[in-house]
Amino acid sequence: MATVSAQILVGKAHPNDGGMCEGYGSLDFLEGSRPAWMGSYRGRRYVWLPRDSSTIFADGLLMAATLHMEENPVGEHLRKKMLDIEPDRDRVTRIWLGEWEGVDLTACHENLLASMKDADENLPGKLKLMILMFDGSDLLRNIEYFKALHCDVEILTTNYKRQYSIWDRDNF
Repeated sequence: MATVSAQILVGKAHPNDGGMCEGYGSLDFLEGSRPAWMGSYRGRRYVWLPRDSSTIFADGLLMAATLHMEENPVGEHLRKKMLDIEPDRDRVTRIWLGEWEGVDLTACHENLLASMKDADENLPGKLKLMILMFDGSDLLRNIEYFKALHCDVEILTTNYKRQYSIWDRDNF
């Protein structure tokens, strides 16, 4: 059974007070037998299964651009190619990126990073990512990926936790 181990909020940085302006989007990172990114766009849920373990971050950033970066040219390109596919019956569209042949995702990732760098230099409406990584998330191992992005980035990790153990019938 998959569990949410991280979340990315995508929006515009508040110009004065830190944080993020209203109207942000979000992606959930699910871990279980297979990692997946899940997000919504215009009332439809999408689940993207990363190409492999080395592209989890890149694939998540591409999904963020596709679903929530309306003005980004890479996001616009991917929306046209990947979101106009035949929907599944259950209103969730699952895409395994390892088998996707309609788009060169490596080139899209490189173009996305370049467009983010260009946008970073033009400050109005600056992109901001807030990444929440819960205790035990695989994303914690490669946190440096997000630190290198050219946009405002805020990374939130677990500072305190109390969990109930069903085995010990107590908190730890």
